[in-house]
Amino acid sequence: ALYAFLAAYLLVLLGIGGAAYRRRRQANRVGSKASAYFGGSYSSRLLGLTTFSSIFSGYTIAGIPSEAYEDGFLSLRWLPGGVCMALSMLLFSPRLRRLSVDRCYTSPNDFIKDRFRYTPLTLMCTFLMTAPQIFFCTVQFVSFGSMLSNLTLGAIPEWLCRVIFGVVVLWMERLGGMHSVVLSDAVQGVLMILGFVIVPIFVMGHYGSLGSMASASCSSCEIVRVDGPAMDPLSVPDVCQWPGLEPGQCPSGGMDRINQTLPVGCVLSGCLPHVPGLYAYPDLSSLFQMLFFMVNLLALPLNPHMIQRMYIASDDSALRAVVMELCLAPFLVMMPGIIIGLTKRVYEKQWPMASQMASAFAGVNMELMRKGVVEYGVVSVFTCGALAAIMSTADSVILGVSCTLSYDIYKDILRPGASSGHLVNFSGLVSLALVVVSVCLGFVVDVRHFSTLLTLQNGLLLQAFPAYVSGLWFEISAVAVSLGCFSGLAVFAICFLYNLFTLVDEDVPETIWATLINVIVVFVASRYMEDVYDESTVNRRWGSQLAAEDINDAMADSLEPKYWVIPIALLIAVLSLPWWSHGGGEISSGVFGGFPDWGLIMLGATLVMSILGLAVAAAWRPGEALMDNSSEASSTE
Repeated sequence: ALYAFLAAYLLVLLGIGGAAYRRRRQANRVGSKASAYFGGSYSSRLLGLTTFSSIFSGYTIAGIPSEAYEDGFLSLRWLPGGVCMALSMLLFSPRLRRLSVDRCYTSPNDFIKDRFRYTPLTLMCTFLMTAPQIFFCTVQFVSFGSMLSNLTLGAIPEWLCRVIFGVVVLWMERLGGMHSVVLSDAVQGVLMILGFVIVPIFVMGHYGSLGSMASASCSSCEIVRVDGPAMDPLSVPDVCQWPGLEPGQCPSGGMDRINQTLPVGCVLSGCLPHVPGLYAYPDLSSLFQMLFFMVNLLALPLNPHMIQRMYIASDDSALRAVVMELCLAPFLVMMPGIIIGLTKRVYEKQWPMASQMASAFAGVNMELMRKGVVEYGVVSVFTCGALAAIMSTADSVILGVSCTLSYDIYKDILRPGASSGHLVNFSGLVSLALVVVSVCLGFVVDVRHFSTLLTLQNGLLLQAFPAYVSGLWFEISAVAVSLGCFSGLAVFAICFLYNLFTLVDEDVPETIWATLINVIVVFVASRYMEDVYDESTVNRRWGSQLAAEDINDAMADSLEPKYWVIPIALLIAVLSLPWWSHGGGEISSGVFGGFPDWGLIMLGATLVMSILGLAVAAAWRPGEALMDNSSEASSTE
């Protein structure tokens, strides 16, 4: 039946590809081939679904459940981190969106070119924005391959799943470009949202809520034998018998005493307190990792495909609606992943070996599919939606990279007179190269590496953060910004190589040191460096160089968000971490609804951050004079 669902989805993709191709053909008649391939104009509903599907995919579907399985409640860092990402998007969106319409931007890096007119800085930002996408794209390929291979019980090897995935992604992109991405995202986004709502309900219905799994009268406890003879991968492990207890009952008392008296070869399963260290306070190293993880997520809106989402909004109000949705999204899409990961950690010893060996997401879904026809159907639809969302993210990432390199490298440097057709053809070569690299990296990367890859990805993107912030709000020397980017990248490379060869696990990751050096160099150099720009890079589309005063003038008819609220919300995220835990290791003094007290504080802080984000976004009143971004189609190529 699962194969039938997958086949049906491929047919849906075929229909979407055909519709996207027709849209692209129509766009070709009124504009250039490049604008029809890379651009478009989409309503708040379509924009919301494509942004949702592009952000919440491989990392969310496969990464969060796996992290919750491995690290327990430390995975709660994703919730405030998700709101930090939305707040960062709110910081950039109003001004970048307005400039993209007024100045007819096409490449995600056009703002840097227009604002600074300095070739070294343009090339530096092009590298900082595109190189991390190798990690991002690899995560999607690994997620897809792992999920599909697990669900077919290894009938399709992971490497073959990745190859098939790459072929379908390239095919969809060539058919419709951005239209394929957005239209497929609309279907996938609906399936994902339904799945994120319905699947946790079935999980809690069969396995209980976190509160019931943590209660003193936990009724799901079993004593399971783990050293029995080799079983069929689909056979359920035997239940051990404790003298004096009925089957399904567990002994009371402290875990130390219970572990000393457990029958040989048996373990407790089914209750949260039975997981060692699950309710311990995080140590200082873990606290720093949680903090810097949230800081790294501030860079996510600078991914090329995210900047493209700002360009293709039908108007500013559509983009504002998307930002407001993202402020609430962590509760919808990240909390279910944490519940799924914890459920597998608690129950897996009661499951067949095939489910135990699968990833957290795949293992829980495999067990739900064994519960009944309804569960099988729901999980199958959600799985198709999840696989499709991973595909849409890969499509978005690949299209964003190919667009950036096609304009910034091919047209601006290698072939200034390139036609729109040549740009589209070059982007196809870039897409093919990125797919091949991602497929190959899948042989050495697995789900356990996702958090590290996300840190590296956003850490590199953070080096472009000062360029965008300073360029949008201040008059600053292009040379100073360039020196900051170069210094940050150099420090990042040195620290990364040092940690790689010495195997030192530092509390402060190299991405943070690099960003601090970047900001300091920009600040110091800006006081002594005069502004210069490369005359040869002045683009005919823009005329005079964009200045901070011009940006303020462009926003004069808009009521911008209250930007000063954003640092307050970020400070709440920092203060929500349990810094009072005195080094960690100590067991939480209270458990409420299955969450440790420090975890509940983080949830409350995330809710406050979300409310502040909604208030800031609601205060954004775009100017009435802003026209639809259909002008993008008429930009010169």
